[in-house]
Amino acid sequence: MFEGIDKKWLISSPDATPLTKLLVDTLATNDSAVAGGIAIRAANGVTDPGDHSLYAVVGCRLIANANAGNLKLDPQLESLLSTQLHQIKIDCKQLS
Repeated sequence: MFEGIDKKWLISSPDATPLTKLLVDTLATNDSAVAGGIAIRAANGVTDPGDHSLYAVVGCRLIANANAGNLKLDPQLESLLSTQLHQIKIDCKQLS
């Protein structure tokens, strides 16, 4: 069933880097609606009292790519995501 999946799409490391790159650098970059959906999920995820590290990394990368002009992100969603990250004291510069 999964034979046709390109091996570079598989996550082979324990960190979130490949998934983050897939979500933000590929999927969100190609479609602003997808970027918005990922931003909403990340904003909700960082407020979860459990492990929110992946959401923070994805959120920070979304914001950075939007600021660099690499993807289109609704300004309200960017503000929501930025506010959520700030409220839990996530410094995106340290995650870069």
